Amino acid sequence: QGVPLTCAPHPGRMPAPNWRSKRREKKKGKKASPKQSKAAFKSWFKDKKKKDEKVKILRKKSRLEKGARDREDAKGKKKKGNGAPKEKSQANDKAPEGKRDSPDHADAPPRKKVKGAGPGPALTVGVPQEAGVSASLVQRLLETKQRLLAGNSEAARVEAQKQAASLKSAEVSGRRGNLAGQASQGNVPQENGRNTAKKAAVAAGSDKRPAHSEGATWKQTGEQKKQKWQEKSAASRKPWAPKQEVVREELVALNRSMADCAQTRNLPRVREILADLEARGWANGHTYAAAVNALCRCGDWKGASAAMERAERAGLFRRGAGAASGVIVRTSMLRGFCEVARDFKKAEALFARMEREKDVASRPNARTANTFLRGCLTLGAVVPAEELLRRMEEEWSKDSAWCGEHGGAADASSYEYVVLLLCQALRYKPAQKLAKRAIEKLGASPGSAGMFVAAARAAAVCGDEAAVARSV
Repeated sequence: QGVPLTCAPHPGRMPAPNWRSKRREKKKGKKASPKQSKAAFKSWFKDKKKKDEKVKILRKKSRLEKGARDREDAKGKKKKGNGAPKEKSQANDKAPEGKRDSPDHADAPPRKKVKGAGPGPALTVGVPQEAGVSASLVQRLLETKQRLLAGNSEAARVEAQKQAASLKSAEVSGRRGNLAGQASQGNVPQENGRNTAKKAAVAAGSDKRPAHSEGATWKQTGEQKKQKWQEKSAASRKPWAPKQEVVREELVALNRSMADCAQTRNLPRVREILADLEARGWANGHTYAAAVNALCRCGDWKGASAAMERAERAGLFRRGAGAASGVIVRTSMLRGFCEVARDFKKAEALFARMEREKDVASRPNARTANTFLRGCLTLGAVVPAEELLRRMEEEWSKDSAWCGEHGGAADASSYEYVVLLLCQALRYKPAQKLAKRAIEKLGASPGSAGMFVAAARAAAVCGDEAAVARSV
């Protein structure tokens, strides 16, 4: 009441300093020159370096001291005879006066440390080093040893009883029967629990390792190694490995029957023949060429893809006639991807992988390229078709082996497919130019008129009468 809200500070307290004003004053002052700041940094860096060196020296010193202590402890542990009594005597010296009269310290007189002694155990004056253990302590150690021995004998007796029971149940003969007789009479030598348990397990037949004769060891014999190797080789045998002698006439007949099944769309018979040939180990490149074509025609593109992968893992398409069969198989698979699966990404990935092959015989030819272009026409992929035709004209033609011997040059069908694709996209002007270039390069073909008709149709849809007249 009557006291103003703003009053003077308490007379006994000083007002808090205004740090902001001090910072402003510092900022208003003169700034340090670059030379001064550089000198300050150098002095700070020197001080920091000195501190780091001191820290390193201290750490090294501590490590050395710790190593010396560890070595001393190791030396003390090695001396088993004198180490324990000396430690006990040291504990006796450190024990309080009221506890020195206990039985543990009754026989041990007080010891005095010799000045100037090393870091090892303390030396004593007037007491020989051999008398380091009291009689009561020796008695206690002997009692403990007797108890331990009694416990071991009891455990051995229990294990012997278990062994005898297991031997009787197994009805073994020979040496095992003798061991069972010794166990029943209680003459079994005392062994540790691990050995007795192992013998009982072998006698009972629960051990996984095979039983051997008396002179045999736990190592595998020659016959067992041979049997194991035969089992392993049989398990790792590939499905295409020849398990029977190949009869060429029968193999050719089965391959032709698969080709006939492709015409009649007999999918179960194709699968049956392919499984039979793979089981015998007769399947070759021609087999998989017929099988993949038949499976794709029957609509089983997944089975065709799996068969192609098996053949590739077997290495049937690497060189020679196998490389030619590989081109046929992959061409059929391109058709399956485009027409059956309608998955253009898989077809494009397979075609790109074929183009990257090092062997020219495994690369795509004109028939493979036309199959891919026909898939582009089916799925409406205009840009990939244009890019492929450009590569065939520019890149494939530079390699004489690929373009000439392998048949990788673009033919009339290649141009027709691309022209039809451009007309589907209503790009009739570039379609007309491409049709003219094809005629100039390859000459007239049965499909030349169809290219210009398609261009005129696209121009009519777009309302360009002049382009229609030029095409006609």
